[in-house]
Amino acid sequence: MLIADILAPRHNNSDRKGLHAAVNATGNTITAIETVAPSFAISMQLAGALKKSRFDAVIVHTNRQAIAAISAKIIAEKNNAGYAIVYQPVRCEDTPHNIPPEVIEKVSLWIFEDEIQKKQYAHLGVPEERSKILPPTSFDAENIGPITPAKYAGHTALNLLWIGEITDYQLLRNAVDAIRQLPETAISFTICGTGKARCIMPIVRDTRADKGHTYIWRGNEYEIRQELGKAHILIAEKTYFTATQIECMRCGLPVYQAIGTSTLRDNLAAIAADPEVLRAARQGTRQAYQDTYNPLFHVKQFIEFIAEATK
Repeated sequence: MLIADILAPRHNNSDRKGLHAAVNATGNTITAIETVAPSFAISMQLAGALKKSRFDAVIVHTNRQAIAAISAKIIAEKNNAGYAIVYQPVRCEDTPHNIPPEVIEKVSLWIFEDEIQKKQYAHLGVPEERSKILPPTSFDAENIGPITPAKYAGHTALNLLWIGEITDYQLLRNAVDAIRQLPETAISFTICGTGKARCIMPIVRDTRADKGHTYIWRGNEYEIRQELGKAHILIAEKTYFTATQIECMRCGLPVYQAIGTSTLRDNLAAIAADPEVLRAARQGTRQAYQDTYNPLFHVKQFIEFIAEATK
């Protein structure tokens, strides 16, 4: 297959480039068309590319790009009118408030990262029968190299780690609240990342008032391998899987979400009471990576989904 991937510069990150390299290694060809132009200009740019190559599929990531791909099919109809349009939202873009009817009609396939994202778009009119879920992956995972998670025997502090820019302050507050509700459990929580001072300082004050646990605020002054090597658990900094979280899963470092204070509190209490719970979680984490989040699985599913859409 010959695939065009319309990308704004912020979309064309290392993971996207890794995906392209992996797809090309399968004998298929995926070409990035990077642009920041308005939709009509993108249409002309894509139509020009269609005169040189007959694409089987065109991937878009925003409404504007989708409209451009639809227009390009009209402009270049004599050269190539047969490509399928695949809409794959990216996390760095907000979910749109609406989707134009012509986009819903003309897009052959919608690819979402998880069920939550799929439901968000279903509310906007995206049909179930043209929707697929492709769990994310990280093509940078091997760059970190193998990391052996720290051992936990139950009589030392349980080391929790947060890595990433702090944008969801409620998740961080939930994590701190969960820790404070376990006064008898030795816990050390290291936060690596920065955020807005007016949002983060109230949480910092709460941690200073908690004399029973240890809180370490690293800001951006940290070495990722060192921090991962000391951690027993990673606290997810987003409500969806990020590259860092996936890399931790590969190494067997469990990722716990702080969407709810009580659920996280109960999970931490169970681990502190029985270290075997953590060992089982590590095993399950490695298996989840192999079954769902590894790059080979991702690329295989990606190609199969697009091939089906082009039939």
